[in-house]
Amino acid sequence: MCAFMVIVLKMGAKEAHNKFSPYQLKPFCDASQKQYKWYSCTVLHCLEGLEAALKFGWYDYAKFDDAEYDYYS
Repeated sequence: MCAFMVIVLKMGAKEAHNKFSPYQLKPFCDASQKQYKWYSCTVLHCLEGLEAALKFGWYDYAKFDDAEYDYYS
């Protein structure tokens, strides 16, 4: 939802993240390990990266090719 708010609603990363502050979003967790390993990569970090990608033209929602993404994933 936060990514939607940044991409489509043109909110800043911090503004979008703040809307979800009551929910205390947790950082990335690698669940593929026997014991979960937590990292310091937060939702806010990801949103800030997305915001930068939009700013520099590295990501364009209107031109995103989901079929190509599926093919390479």
